[in-house]
Amino acid sequence: MDEQLTLEPASTVGLGPDGMPVKTSDGVLTLSEGFEALASDLSRLRLEVLQRLAVQTRSKGRDSFSESQHVRLRTFLRALTGVRMTPALRTASKIDQGLKLVFGDPKFSFPEPYPNVAKTIYEGWEASNWGAVEGSGEEDAGSTAAAGPSAPARREDGLPAPDHPIYGTGGIMRGVLIRHRQRQTYYLDPAFADKIDAKVFGNNNLAVNAWWPRQICALRDGAHGARIGGIAGNADLGAYSIVVSSAYEGMDEDQGDWLIYSGSDSKTNKDPNVTFPSHATQYLTRSLQTHRPVRVLRSSLGNRQYSPTSGIRYDGLYTVTRDIHAFNAAGGLYLKFRLDRQPNQAAVDHSIPTRAQRDQESQVSEGY
Repeated sequence: MDEQLTLEPASTVGLGPDGMPVKTSDGVLTLSEGFEALASDLSRLRLEVLQRLAVQTRSKGRDSFSESQHVRLRTFLRALTGVRMTPALRTASKIDQGLKLVFGDPKFSFPEPYPNVAKTIYEGWEASNWGAVEGSGEEDAGSTAAAGPSAPARREDGLPAPDHPIYGTGGIMRGVLIRHRQRQTYYLDPAFADKIDAKVFGNNNLAVNAWWPRQICALRDGAHGARIGGIAGNADLGAYSIVVSSAYEGMDEDQGDWLIYSGSDSKTNKDPNVTFPSHATQYLTRSLQTHRPVRVLRSSLGNRQYSPTSGIRYDGLYTVTRDIHAFNAAGGLYLKFRLDRQPNQAAVDHSIPTRAQRDQESQVSEGY
């Protein structure tokens, strides 16, 4: 493939998780680590693979690829699904322009499934604002709430007082700070020492029916490892936790002791023959293989029968028991999963949040 890249032999034959054929001649393309080296790899391969093949389709047609060129293109597109995109990496590598050669330029005619695969990668990055939100340490909190005369007192440095009933050391928003911009956003205080690692399988010392007013608080307490996303996990080990909400209304189903949960980006695929699961979706696929327990949290945006009236609640451990292929509104194929609640756990208390918790939650947006 390239002197600076490694291509390890593949051992499977059939269809890969992205729907592209995997043959014994295929391999695994390992891109460099570190920003400069990765940007260099992407830029070089954009020219050597995408641009070169684009020119070839224009001069020789879409059926002119040799088997080695198919392998090179497949392995490169597959490797792109593992890239954590950032705005800086996009600018340095111009990989977005390369992908558009495959699916967005009428002068070039790549054979299927490459245009749909490239478009899915592009739209996935675009939907996440090319990684601009990732790592910002913020969670959208809604419109700005002005701190008027009735707002609780804060310290001279602008931080909440330790005895603040909501944001103080014993409050439900402890360790969470507010940044005031066009919209009020929450982020974890870098100096907060009691943050718990969420990269743990099982209950992680959490009691069933634990409740939080915002998802960032669940992140703080080790319940869910994502500020906004619905699936948190590890590519090799599986999903640690999921949040059930209305993100995929009409595609998901919640029956309390079991639920159907769609993988992320399930709405975006338009190809009826190819699934192109995101990293997060692959966490659930891995959980199906490992049978490791998944923490299930329900937000107030989910099925009213089983969801809390506000905030987010931990409802116990579930097991991924099967995957299901289905079609979205655009006719695209996507993956969803059945999860069954494990036995011998405390029952879910649907009276949580209590009235006292709801009263506290109503004060969160007032700030400090």
